[in-house]
Amino acid sequence: FAISVAVGLTPEMLPMIVTTCLGKGAVSMSKKKVIIKRLNSIQNLGSIDVLCTDKTGTLTKNRMEVSEWQLTQGAETRINEAIACNSTANLDLSGAEPKTIGNPTEGALLLYLHKQGVNYLDIRQQNEMLDRLPFNTELKYMATVVRSSYDGRRVLYVKGAPEYVLTMCDLSDDERNELFDSLYAMQNKAMRTLALAYKVLDEREAAFEDGHIKATGLNMLGVMGISDPVRDDVPGAMARCQEAGI
Repeated sequence: FAISVAVGLTPEMLPMIVTTCLGKGAVSMSKKKVIIKRLNSIQNLGSIDVLCTDKTGTLTKNRMEVSEWQLTQGAETRINEAIACNSTANLDLSGAEPKTIGNPTEGALLLYLHKQGVNYLDIRQQNEMLDRLPFNTELKYMATVVRSSYDGRRVLYVKGAPEYVLTMCDLSDDERNELFDSLYAMQNKAMRTLALAYKVLDEREAAFEDGHIKATGLNMLGVMGISDPVRDDVPGAMARCQEAGI
């Protein structure tokens, strides 16, 4: 008797109505480039309160850029050469937006030059590369020796983790503290930080020994904070999610 009552109370058209409503939801989602495989997922989607999403390329532009920097006094004469020559990355400028070829962090530094109207390829062609120490996870830095077009002398350029590069440089306590303050401010904003330095070498002075930098007393060029910018439409999407109770 109970089963008969339950069947009798259930509208005959209810399954069709539910299927039709879910089908309309699937059509609506398809117009927003979302393909629904199971109709009941439409109902589940309407009741979510936590949304987990990937960050890189979804919330961000998947393009590392220099967001903040602090250069030392006089660094302007060497910084372009340091970035262009001490790098294995390149930029693809064939499209509307430049794209990085190679390491994203190195590409961010090249984009920094590009935004300032500096052609990194011209600088590379003007400077003869003499030696290079590639980046690895143990050293935490990369170094290149070039015949500088600025003064014709051998110059060692170094970039890498600030805690390693700063130990190679001759800095006063005030200069060191000022740089550390800038680094902490960048790191508190979840930026990836790099330090850049250089040294003009004597003709017979060895730059490397046993896979490490032998030269000491480097000159600090500055520090840079690199981040992956948030996509333009993300703040609005996040606001709509919060309004929906997610």
